[in-house]
Amino acid sequence: MAICLLAVTFQVCNSGKVTAVPLVRAVCVTGANGYVAAVLIEELLKRNYEVIGTVRSVENARHHYLFENIDLYQADLLNASSFDEPFRRCQALMHTASPFWFDFKPELIDHAVEGTYNVLKAAKRAGITRVVVTSSVAAITPQNPAKVLPKAGAGKAFTEDDWNMDSTSSLGPYRLSKRLAEQKLWEFAEGEGKGRHYAAINPSFVLGPPATPSDSGESISFMKKLLEGDFAETIPAMKTGVVDVRDVALAHIKAMELDEANGKRFLLSSPQIYSWLELATTLKTDSAMGFACPQVAEESVQSAVISLSSQRAKDVLGISLTPVSTTLVDMARTLFMLSMVDTSKKDTLDHDEI
Repeated sequence: MAICLLAVTFQVCNSGKVTAVPLVRAVCVTGANGYVAAVLIEELLKRNYEVIGTVRSVENARHHYLFENIDLYQADLLNASSFDEPFRRCQALMHTASPFWFDFKPELIDHAVEGTYNVLKAAKRAGITRVVVTSSVAAITPQNPAKVLPKAGAGKAFTEDDWNMDSTSSLGPYRLSKRLAEQKLWEFAEGEGKGRHYAAINPSFVLGPPATPSDSGESISFMKKLLEGDFAETIPAMKTGVVDVRDVALAHIKAMELDEANGKRFLLSSPQIYSWLELATTLKTDSAMGFACPQVAEESVQSAVISLSSQRAKDVLGISLTPVSTTLVDMARTLFMLSMVDTSKKDTLDHDEI
């Protein structure tokens, strides 16, 4: 594990041996007001790192206390020079600024790839030596797992050795964008970035308690709709692995701190995939919250049953993933605590009843 004293200076290995860790004082987080980024910033501040953030609008981000004591800069992923100033005094970069939308448009694929390349170039110009990029399980698992087996073979889990090669701009444009953007990272690392430290984090569907009351993003939207009864009759027929946002944040930090993480990608997910109906039922059972739990999905889920392995994250980063039921309950309670749930809607609990 790592011991943080103002910045990371020592690492205690599993054997008990204490070794030096490259000193990182200041970390820049792109997309600082995003769901994952805000939790990551909260964890970095707890570990006494100096945090610099980039956002699309500083004015819109400043309203929350989390951002009161960090420097925020306006930056555009399509304008590499806009990152020069925020990167200037940083030794490490967490590139989280890549949107997750279920209605991702094909025309945004080039923007996702170009944005990653621009940030990597700016980081190199600034002399940043440690870079962690938020990728996705979408860059690993195929569009059609019923036809594309894991590299390890039938009946085996998908791992970091797998790449999603069957998504296209017409069928799975978001998934294609994640694969192409991450491939750009590794292409850069092998060429222009050689000699520096690079890692990628590949989470599945990220849930868990947010650090700010921002209601943007698919993860927050899912939980709000569930708690507000929007899925009371039926729920979309989605299946996905799940990972806690707190585990994702910790993985970014460990991937930055540990030399062993250099050149590696880390899949973070529950071993099994869940339908949204199963997630709703789990939350209802484990929390006894009074939301209207859906009984059926909109249509039968045809996707193949797959499994996902996070063994590398456990072995290299020392991360044990939070149980899905804990993630769901903690997230729901936090949304009520932050007054993010419209309790006037039918069959939802008042804040005081939780």
